[in-house]
Formats: sequence, structure tokens, C-alpha cells
Amino acid sequence: MYDSQSFTPTVSGTYRWVASYAGDTNNLPAGPTRCGETSEQVQVTVPADPQLITSASEAVPLGGAIHDTAFLSGGETPAGTITFRLYTPGDRTCIGSPAFTSTVTVNGNGPYVSASFIPAAAGAYRWAASYSGDARNHPAGTTCGDPAETVVVRPPSIPAAVPAFSTTSSQPPDLGTPIYDTAHLRGAIDPGGAITFELFGPDDQTCAAAPVFATTVAVTGNGDYHSPTLVVPQPGTYRWVAMYSGDAMNTPAGPTACGDSAETATVKPILGENADTGPNVPTPPKPKPKPPPPPPPPPTAGLG
Repeated sequence: MYDSQSFTPTVSGTYRWVASYAGDTNNLPAGPTRCGETSEQVQVTVPADPQLITSASEAVPLGGAIHDTAFLSGGETPAGTITFRLYTPGDRTCIGSPAFTSTVTVNGNGPYVSASFIPAAAGAYRWAASYSGDARNHPAGTTCGDPAETVVVRPPSIPAAVPAFSTTSSQPPDLGTPIYDTAHLRGAIDPGGAITFELFGPDDQTCAAAPVFATTVAVTGNGDYHSPTLVVPQPGTYRWVAMYSGDAMNTPAGPTACGDSAETATVKPILGENADTGPNVPTPPKPKPKPPPPPPPPPTAGLG
């Protein structure tokens, strides 16, 4: 019996071995074996590396309920669970026992929401979320202290300011051009917290499906905040939704309305010279080349 060298697949699927013997002076060659023989096939599953992005609920006054939302993306038909853990204001590194734990079952990529919790004391609470992984997917998790995972519970004695919050989407001309969103935060009192950007589409008119992209940006004062840029894979109308979490001195703001004209970006396809524009769109005729100018008349000889 002879063993081949080892090989590590990088793509899931069915792999098929074919073996052959070269022969020698005393032996004729043998094989190759037939491609597709049952004993020469092996099914390989290469786990995917899903991404887990989380966003804590907005700031609340003492007595209000808080929760966390996780967006799981990039998984290969993910199953398993997502566990949410909530840590008290004094635990800045999330090394103590969590004040609250919630576990939800995963059934595909998309958003997952923890159960709600009503804190007994004011302060900044920190969420941490982790995806268990499964046979097709590696585990994933968030970091303690992520600005998007901090939710502020205000004491009743603090009157919160109401900031002005608006957004403006970039307007890309063609497919392949990066798009992004900009949030404008004004009138807040030394604001902290985070702004969450979600992108829906293409052509999700009600933003009812899972976002195709979600991210959070830490707030460090009044001003303009930009989402990361991304290149969408196909043309269509994309819609941004943004929200500000609020903090101890400021109320939350948003989410912006799905379909807001300032939050809509229409990505156009790239039409090449011979692109098919469709049966109902006539193809414009190509311009005819201009004829060359006539040659100048010959010079007239002078009279001597």
C-alpha cells in the first residue's frame, strides 16, 4: 500500500482522485483509475469566515429596557447560536460575570436580536456577542468596549439634549464606483456613543430584507461622520438607513426613513461600446466619419 502526499483543500466540494502506476523493466504500467469511482471521491467542507457586526440599542433613562442586535454575514448556510453578554458599568474590560446573558438560534445570515434587559442602575453598559460557528463556519465575535456595543442608561436627574441628525448619501455614476453615507450630527452636548449605518438593496424599497452592509462609527463630538466606502456588486437602487445611539447627555436620533431621497443611491450599469441596451431601447447609430478636407488649389504661376 502506498499513500499520496497530503493536500489541504481551500474550496468546499467533491474531490476525485485518479491514480496510475508508471511500470518498470519487469512490470507493465497500470491505470489510471476511472475518474468518479466511489472509493476515489471525498466530500470536503471548508469552513467559511463569517462576519459579526453588532449594534447596541439606544440610550435610555433609568427604568428603560436595552438590547443588542447582531448582523451575521458571509456565512455558508450558518447554523449554531449567537450569545449576547451584558456587563455592568464598573466592568470596563468585560472580565467579570455578565449581568445578563441571552442566546438565540441562528438560521442563516441576517440580523439577530437579544432578549431585553432592564438595568437597575445608571451608567454605561457594555455588550459582547459571539457566534458559535458550526461544521461549515468558523466562530466570530465582537470586542468588549466597541463603541457600537456600549449603551448608556441615564439617571433621571439628567435632562437629555435633542440633537439634530441628518444624512447624505454619495451619488455614484456607474457600477464599480465606491459609495458611502455621511451623517451630520448637530446640537448635541459633548456627544459620545455611535452612529450605525445600514445599506439595503438593490431595489429593496421598504428596507425589509437584511441589510447588505452594516457598520458603526464612534461619535466624538458634533460634526460629520462617514461610513466606510464599499463597491456594490450589481446595479440598482440602494437605500441607506442611519441612526445615532445617544448617550448620557443626548437623546438618540433616527433611524432615517427608508427611501429618503438624501439616502438613496442609484448605481448604473456600465455600458460598453457593444453593450445590449435591451429590446425597448434603440441603439443609437454610430456617427459617420467626416470626409477629409479637399486639397488646396495648386499655386498660380506669376507672369514674367
